[in-house]
Amino acid sequence: MKLYKYTAVFIPEPGEDEVYNVTFPALPEIATFGESLAEAHFMAQDALELVVLSRLEEGEHIPSDKKPKRLPKGAIAEEILVTISHEVKPPPTYQRCQSRLRLYREMFFQSCFLMDLRKFALQGVTFD
Repeated sequence: MKLYKYTAVFIPEPGEDEVYNVTFPALPEIATFGESLAEAHFMAQDALELVVLSRLEEGEHIPSDKKPKRLPKGAIAEEILVTISHEVKPPPTYQRCQSRLRLYREMFFQSCFLMDLRKFALQGVTFD
């Protein structure tokens, strides 16, 4: 299990009471919101977990945290923590390639063995 910590920016929606948009400077693909600060926090944690897990499964780079340089008026910067237990498994194509490679090796060694037998037979060597 690994801990990931990223800074989230909670920006109040203009003209809406208690609605917050959430972004992560280090992970620009995350954009979510909540109709209260507590709900926005929950949605941010959920989105962060999904994006990190997706990146791990796809073998993509996990960037380090970035702090916002400036905050919009009324915005709140807060660190969000998620723990992810993830086992990296090779994709099915990798497993197919490995099984084909084993098959090709077996075929190669069998053909080499048959060539050696033919060579011995041409030389008159017998195996009793």
